[in-house]
Amino acid sequence: MRLLARSDGPATLEQLKGKTIGVTDMAGADKNFFSLMLKARRRSQYRRELACIPQDLLPMVLEKGEIQAASGSDPIMWRLAQKPGYREVGTNLMDEYANLSCCVVGTRGSLIREQPEVAAAITHAILQAHAYAAQHPEAIGSEFNGQALNTTPQEIASVLKTHTHGHYSVGNAFVKEIDVYARDLKAINVLRPETDPLLFAKGITSNVLV
Repeated sequence: MRLLARSDGPATLEQLKGKTIGVTDMAGADKNFFSLMLKARRRSQYRRELACIPQDLLPMVLEKGEIQAASGSDPIMWRLAQKPGYREVGTNLMDEYANLSCCVVGTRGSLIREQPEVAAAITHAILQAHAYAAQHPEAIGSEFNGQALNTTPQEIASVLKTHTHGHYSVGNAFVKEIDVYARDLKAINVLRPETDPLLFAKGITSNVLV
């Protein structure tokens, strides 16, 4: 996830005070992430200055000046960041999040209880895929290109090199990372005020690799 602005616009999250930010979904991951980043910098007015815009229109609206920053996901935001006249204000790999897992795959509880070996095999395969993608982005770009539209193997590899597929955690380390996310999501009212972040993290995770 990336938050971009024009090169003559805001350069930091602090400079977004009083600005309008374009998002693609009011319940989207990028909106929630940058909400908590701005809240941490005491920019609580972020929620009141959002404009919901289809992602493919974000570049045009940003160029026209109708919004002063735009958040979204790759490859659209990566492509925009490569163009002259734009700069990256923030990403989901900033601050302490640079060393946290980005995405997770959920499974139903009955699979873990009734077929733990299957759940373990799926988890192991995903971890292997992440490690391979981090080490061989060009190979992944060539392989994935046949399933993608309007891109090239070179572009896919370039995008992958900016991601952190080489970072993944299991066991207690994974629980601690979910705890951080739960704590911050609670701070922006995505989770209920009475939620205990650590208990929440422990309740939705299972170490299937034990």
